[in-house]
Amino acid sequence: MATQNKPYLPPLSSKEQERLNRFQQNGRKRLIKGTGFAEKALWDWLMLLGVLAIPVAVAFGTLLFSQQQTQSSQAASERQHQTDIQIANEQQQEATLQIYLDHISDLLLNHKLLASKHSGDEVRDVARIWTLTTLRRLDPTRKIVVLKFLYEAGLIGGYDSTNGSGKRLDAIVALNDADLSGVKLGGANLSYIILSGANLRDADLSQATLSYADLNGAILKDADLNGADLSYTVLSDANLSGAHLSGANLSSADLSDAHLRDSTLIETNLSSADLGRVDLSDADLSNAHLKSALLYKANLNGANLSYTDLSEANLSGANLSSANLGGADLSQADLSQADLRGAQDLTQKQLDKAKTLTGATMPDGSNHP
Repeated sequence: MATQNKPYLPPLSSKEQERLNRFQQNGRKRLIKGTGFAEKALWDWLMLLGVLAIPVAVAFGTLLFSQQQTQSSQAASERQHQTDIQIANEQQQEATLQIYLDHISDLLLNHKLLASKHSGDEVRDVARIWTLTTLRRLDPTRKIVVLKFLYEAGLIGGYDSTNGSGKRLDAIVALNDADLSGVKLGGANLSYIILSGANLRDADLSQATLSYADLNGAILKDADLNGADLSYTVLSDANLSGAHLSGANLSSADLSDAHLRDSTLIETNLSSADLGRVDLSDADLSNAHLKSALLYKANLNGANLSYTDLSEANLSGANLSSANLGGADLSQADLSQADLRGAQDLTQKQLDKAKTLTGATMPDGSNHP
């Protein structure tokens, strides 16, 4: 047999042989025992995971986008639903108002509502029922429309000056128990209006002119009456608890038996007003004008009367216990039988200016002779 010619390779040194073996081992892919698959390097696994993650990320993104679109669609649908409800409610309110105005106009033009003379007249009863029912269904904005319509038509009071001497108009449509809550009459002139017994809770009457108005027994809880002109107004037995009356003009107003607990009357003009037996407990009357006011048997327990003008006021039998009277003007005030126990910041100099203290309970609990 002929001998094959092979190139001569010099033997490798031990170090070179070691490097060659290491290179061959690293370059050769080993098999995973028992599987027949080649073992992967760390980078290969990372590449594989990256490739597999792409469809997962796409699927997750698609799902998230779909969910956001659904939520957005639901929110838009809900907004549209609320808008539809609001539009429907507005249309219903407007229709109710128009029907009411048409009916009252018909009673005025064809059934002689203005000419009716007695409270028991059928045409008056019909007008009152229509009015009370409609007011309960209307929002505050449209309640004002009804109120002004009735006032301008001369159906709920007012002042008639056509005969030269002038006279107060009768209330043909009685508003006892009428729901006028939340109405805003700021700046309106409703002198001589008759709203006796009406519910004006949370109403805004600030800056309105209601002089000579009849609000006997009206509910004015938490009402905004700041700056309102209520001079000579009848507010006897009215509920004014929590009402805001700062800067209001209540001069010569009748507030006898009215409830003004927790009300605010800062710098309010109450001069010559009738406040007999009124509940003004915890009310803020600081800097108010109560000169010559009738406050006999009034409840002023805990009231803030600091720097209030009470000169010549009738406070006989009034409860002034724990009231703040710092700086109050009590000159010529009648404090007979008044309860002054625990009155705050009240000085002897102030008491010396009072017209009388006969029978009063003094701040220290002693009785004045």
